[in-house]
Amino acid sequence: MMWIGKMENCPLDLSGQGQLLKHGKVLTRSLTGTIKKGRKWSTSSQKPSSCHLFLFQQTVVLCRTSENCEEQNNPHLYYAGHISVNQVRVRDTVGDDQNTFEVHKLDYVKVSVMGEPNVSEGKSETKSGVIMRLECQSEEDKDDWVRAINNEVKQLRSMAKTLSSQFTMMI
Repeated sequence: MMWIGKMENCPLDLSGQGQLLKHGKVLTRSLTGTIKKGRKWSTSSQKPSSCHLFLFQQTVVLCRTSENCEEQNNPHLYYAGHISVNQVRVRDTVGDDQNTFEVHKLDYVKVSVMGEPNVSEGKSETKSGVIMRLECQSEEDKDDWVRAINNEVKQLRSMAKTLSSQFTMMI
């Protein structure tokens, strides 16, 4: 897996993202110039791009790929985006397309009764926006990705809850 370290323009220290749990080919559409209603990835009829998705213990990383003439099994990787696992929500059904899933970024905000942000007396509400819309080769492949990402999210939340309860007991 040394070829992952050759990813171009990656702002992350991949060795600090935990164990690599899953990786594979996916398709996605080009980035749009503007974000509309929280959607960062286009849903237009543009030709899908070949990408590679990596699931680490702490991060999901998406890379554009191109053919590598020297090492055909190891495509060139170009960083396209990432999201921390602790900010992920997966939507496993997108319309009628059984091979597509979405990765949403959760934003925790305080919302008052009138719907305006209010830090002092609002209740916590979770909102999300689509970060990645990914198409897999099969429904089974999609289900494997959704299961793997959700398992990691659950594990991280469980660990956070355990740490939080231990901290509360110390106080």
